[in-house]
Amino acid sequence: MDADAVRATFWAVERRDDQELKFTDYHGPAFRDILPYLAAFGEMVEELGKAVKTMDLTSEKHGGPTSPSSTQDASTEDSTTP
Repeated sequence: MDADAVRATFWAVERRDDQELKFTDYHGPAFRDILPYLAAFGEMVEELGKAVKTMDLTSEKHGGPTSPSSTQDASTEDSTTP
């Protein structure tokens, strides 16, 4: 996440209320405005990590080793490969 891109998103929202607000003068949202969301963000990342750990990434559904695209038939191997 690029810091300027995040700042630009907040600037665009705040500029709706203040048409004179210039991006070069905007330093981002006040910390007190984003503080309540930081704890929720951490919890979301933790839950996402748990979900990824429980996924069976070897299954065909997720493109694992049993999927046709990941297995190679002997008749399709490149003959120049040692």
